Amino acid sequence: MKTTSLIAFGMLALAAAACDDPKRAQEKADQAKLTAGEVAQEGQQKVDKKAMEANEDIRKANTDAIEAQRKADEARVTAVSDYRTKVNSRIVDLEKESAKLKSDVATKTGAAKKSAEESLAKTDQKLASLKADAKDLGADVKDSWNTLKVRIDDDLK
Repeated sequence: MKTTSLIAFGMLALAAAACDDPKRAQEKADQAKLTAGEVAQEGQQKVDKKAMEANEDIRKANTDAIEAQRKADEARVTAVSDYRTKVNSRIVDLEKESAKLKSDVATKTGAAKKSAEESLAKTDQKLASLKADAKDLGADVKDSWNTLKVRIDDDLK
């Protein structure tokens, strides 16, 4: 009987040990799942942080681009305004010159009158060109500013 008791006890111990192994295996599997979940969560947090940093960089770049465009537009408006003042001043000068030449044409004779008539024709032509150009300066010249400025510079000569 002693032997039988010992064998029964041994089998019971083996059965308990066999039951303990699946329990341990399940605990290890659960721990591995938990660890994997933590690693995944950590990885997602890093990805989210990098995405937020990238979005912030994009937002800042867009803000900088908008500010640069605003400054460029402001500089263009100032340049056009200053240039318009210059053109208008030149128009006033040409109008005075034209009035003087008209007076000379009316009072002079001979070669002096002929010279005054030629000068008056050139002055009136420049004046007409500048007045037409000045009208163009009144419009939004954002896209055509450089071309317009070259044309007016030629008329200012």
